[in-house]
Amino acid sequence: MHPFYPLPLIKYLLLASLLFFHTLALADTRVSTDWLNSHLNDPNLIVIDMTDGIQYQRFHVPGARHLPYQAINTNDRYGISHSSGSAQLINVLGQLGIRSDSHVVIYDDLGGLNASRLYWELEGLGHRRVSLLDGGLVKWILEGREVSNQTGLVSKTTYTPALPGYAVVVFSPACKWFYSPARFDC
Repeated sequence: MHPFYPLPLIKYLLLASLLFFHTLALADTRVSTDWLNSHLNDPNLIVIDMTDGIQYQRFHVPGARHLPYQAINTNDRYGISHSSGSAQLINVLGQLGIRSDSHVVIYDDLGGLNASRLYWELEGLGHRRVSLLDGGLVKWILEGREVSNQTGLVSKTTYTPALPGYAVVVFSPACKWFYSPARFDC
């Protein structure tokens, strides 16, 4: 005889489990301004500034490398933003000196909108150490932390994604749902 488990109890346990594991997964998603300030000289840390170019030239977190939003996204004829694709992203990451073992911390000044897009793209490549700066540039400045208008030299590298192929789910009326390594050819 099978034991009887009331459906509400099963739903509760499932929900509690999902919340617990979701909280664990998000534990390293954000870094505080205190943490970033104390790790700015870490050679494996790469800080990415996704503010607009004028803002970056005025001031940014010391050592941050600028990445324009348009470098990883393109607009279609309707003005809808789409990923520029894994090949473009991998090329840009290499130009920024990012390696697959780098800890990338991303910020912007738009409430995390642009930074979150890069975060999502890096997650798609399987990049293991990527974080968002909690509060972004605005919080950094409001706390009176040091800023810079200097750009440093970047040692370019070849970025190698952790995942073999950049898997995206695409919907096409002709193909229905399918998985493709960053290609939309059906």
